[in-house]
Amino acid sequence: MVQRRCWVGLLMVWIVFMLSACAPLGGNAEKGGSQDDPSKPVTLKVLGVITFSDEQWDNIFVKPIQKKFPHVTLERLNEKNYSERLTSGYVPDLIVTSFSSIPSMIDLKVVGDIGPMMQAYHFDTGIFDQPIADMFRTFPSLQFAGLPMYKNPKVLFYNKDIFDRLAVPYPKDDMTWDQAAELARKLTASIDGVPYMGLQPGSVSHLAGQLSLQQVHPQTNKAAINSDGYKQLFQFLKQLQTIPDMDLAKANSDAFYKTRTLAMYDYWTTDGLIPLEEASKAGNPMNWDMVTSPVFANKPGIHSMPDVHVMLMSSMSEHKELVYQIMSLIASSEEAQTEFAKIGRVPVLRDAKVFQHFGENFASVKGKHLEAIFKTGFAPRPAPSAYEGLASKPLNDALNRVYAENEDINTALRKAEEEANKAIEGAMK
Repeated sequence: MVQRRCWVGLLMVWIVFMLSACAPLGGNAEKGGSQDDPSKPVTLKVLGVITFSDEQWDNIFVKPIQKKFPHVTLERLNEKNYSERLTSGYVPDLIVTSFSSIPSMIDLKVVGDIGPMMQAYHFDTGIFDQPIADMFRTFPSLQFAGLPMYKNPKVLFYNKDIFDRLAVPYPKDDMTWDQAAELARKLTASIDGVPYMGLQPGSVSHLAGQLSLQQVHPQTNKAAINSDGYKQLFQFLKQLQTIPDMDLAKANSDAFYKTRTLAMYDYWTTDGLIPLEEASKAGNPMNWDMVTSPVFANKPGIHSMPDVHVMLMSSMSEHKELVYQIMSLIASSEEAQTEFAKIGRVPVLRDAKVFQHFGENFASVKGKHLEAIFKTGFAPRPAPSAYEGLASKPLNDALNRVYAENEDINTALRKAEEEANKAIEGAMK
């Protein structure tokens, strides 16, 4: 009997030990648990590569954080030249930046892995579009690299006045790029001696994202541009460039926003809306609207690669758990995400109540087809390489030779890949 009681006692001790060992770190995120003592003030340094106005910063970050973590003060430093700042001894706790900067920041060893904390706090990535959640899992050295603040899908902006003058029907959601090219052919014409152009589809690298194409293999650091996917892109862009009187180099943002001689402009939502709002405030509004970005026929329903602006926990921070909780709050709270929506930045939180507030601070978006933004289907974003940028110039040079010299596309891509590999090898020495 004594021996049985002894075993029962040992069993109870073991159960208590296992329950305590499996308990989430700091408890549930909703309870605001943290290793930091909430009775003691904490100042967190924030490196802002992506900047906000003081009012936006206050509404999106300061107010929600003060409500939940009243002992926390944010000390913000806006600095686009982050590499120099981070290597000169500056130690941030939180980094606010673009997704594309993550590989170089990983190389600088400043990105902390939030994967274990997400598991401990039971963070539900289902609140995001799946391709956006998956982006943060593409870095081999990290379980989860950071959290998104807002997304920035591409949409097709168009100038209704040009369509009306040429009696061309407006574009529609879910057009193919070939259909958009046919519209562009009809819209590339002169009106009263003024030359108009039909379409700017964006850079080859942006279109590549729509097809989930890499420029550099991250595992081998070898260029990946001599491929069927890039051949498809070059063929499409050459088709546009050879429309009589079309010049894609001149069919740029100035042609759309300033001279207003470009009919259709495929561009990032937030970046595209800001100049339209500025023109409206200046008393020179454009008669415009938007539809979803065109799709490639072999990728129906895929309109854009996911572009997001992100929060990263610094690997150097002494307040990692608190930083994670703040990141989680901004990414998942209705209050912060609604503030993003109001200023024309597309919330990552998939919540219809939040979407209803999109563009509230932008008078120019009233009555526009904003549903196009939220209908966007995202392409899976492949794992990036820190050497991605070294392939961009050879790729663009190759495209220019195809345009200007009618160089064979296969030859141009082969040369581009060779040049990119030389540049990468030089950078790795």
